[in-house]
Amino acid sequence: MGRAAAAADPYRVLAEKLSVQAGKKIRTAAVLPFACAEGSGTSLDGRVLGERLTTELINLGKFTVIDPGQYAKELAEFYFKPEAGAGPELLRGLRKKLDVDAVISGMSADLGDGRAELNVRLVNTDSGASLAAARAVVPRDWAAQVKPGNLRASLRAQAKQRIAAASTPEWAEFARLKAASLATRLSIVSLGGKEKLADFEIEAWKAYPAEAVNTVYFFCSATDCGAIGVTGEGYFKAYFPDGFVLRLDEAGDVQDCYYPERSYARLKMRLLAKRWGARNMVQAEEWGKFQELMDYKYVPVPDKRDPDSLRTEIDKWKISYDEKVTGMFSPETPDHPDFYKATFSDGFTLVFDGPSGAIETCEYLEPPA
Repeated sequence: MGRAAAAADPYRVLAEKLSVQAGKKIRTAAVLPFACAEGSGTSLDGRVLGERLTTELINLGKFTVIDPGQYAKELAEFYFKPEAGAGPELLRGLRKKLDVDAVISGMSADLGDGRAELNVRLVNTDSGASLAAARAVVPRDWAAQVKPGNLRASLRAQAKQRIAAASTPEWAEFARLKAASLATRLSIVSLGGKEKLADFEIEAWKAYPAEAVNTVYFFCSATDCGAIGVTGEGYFKAYFPDGFVLRLDEAGDVQDCYYPERSYARLKMRLLAKRWGARNMVQAEEWGKFQELMDYKYVPVPDKRDPDSLRTEIDKWKISYDEKVTGMFSPETPDHPDFYKATFSDGFTLVFDGPSGAIETCEYLEPPA
């Protein structure tokens, strides 16, 4: 690279500004994951920008840049969050364990015109003082071909591998690239309310057009919305045939996506019930822990039952998608509130309490002759 080209390269300019201010006292430095102004965690923008700046710092050769794999453990140990910056504990830990003299942190911001702004700082690990700061505007050339559909497929694939999708760079990028333009989203809402926007988003997450999705609306009056950060009257959950779950708020924006450990917990509980014979697992010691994992149950709505909610819960207990299940509803009597009994083809039985939706019975009975 010639001098003119090097001078025009924004990453090279940033590297030179940081290196000049570092002086001879900084022998080693670590580039921390960069934050993104549009969300929390490490974004795709931050990851690319950080790598490009690291390359220029290494080529410039003013100080040694430590490979990120050397301090990944420390970042996890001190719960590093890019948007919060490096705390004193992390700085001391890096200095003590890896003899790091300084760290480089940064934040990117999408300017909305195919460019991004990057602000970086060089921080002394001994004093915590900022030794240098620099700013540059760079083209977002890495994101030119990124489409929301590709991000959805990637997030769903990661979720299937038990990766917390909402903590990945792809999730931050997805949050930036909305399902549609603002004008399109507003037009969808005007045609049929917020439910239409949720339907629009759910369709976009399908692995194939004919994939059947069961969508349930949860009222905050009947469930703990505060525990999952939901405001308003309620939220949507979309259950896909392979167990994939999509949670959306009332505005149709995706809040989370996952293949829940809870689905496997149901299978484990069913297998345990079969091993123990005719024993109601609700009364077993394991049931308490199982309940802690449950993310979903049949939530009755006053004066209006929620059959989709109940049907979805029963489907989650199936060993195969085509397993036959027979159901029986028992009206309220003087001795017992109403309940719903679901019997699976091999004799496995679930009984749901009508008023609360809680499972009262989880056991194996002898299949009918």
